[in-house]
Amino acid sequence: MVDDVSRWARFSTNAWSRYALALAATALALLARSLLDPYLGNYTPYILLYGAVAVSAIYAGFGPSILATVLGLIGANYWFVPPVALWFLQV
Repeated sequence: MVDDVSRWARFSTNAWSRYALALAATALALLARSLLDPYLGNYTPYILLYGAVAVSAIYAGFGPSILATVLGLIGANYWFVPPVALWFLQV
C-alpha cells in the first residue's frame, strides 16, 4: 500500500537534507558563474546566486536560505570580485 505522506513532506522534516539542498544550490550557482566568467568578467558577480537563494527559500526554508546567502556572498566575493583569488588555477 502507498502511504499518504508525500515525498516532499518527508524531505521537509529532515533538517540535514534541507541544508544540503541549500549548499548544493549555492555550489551549483558558483560553479555555473565560474563557467560563465570568460563571458561576464567582473560584471554581475552575484547574478546566479539570486536563483540559488530563491530555491533555498522556497524549498528548504528560512535557515538554509540564510546559509545560502552568506556562503554565496563569501564565495562570490572571493572568486569573482577583484582582486580575484585564483588558488585553484595556481600550480
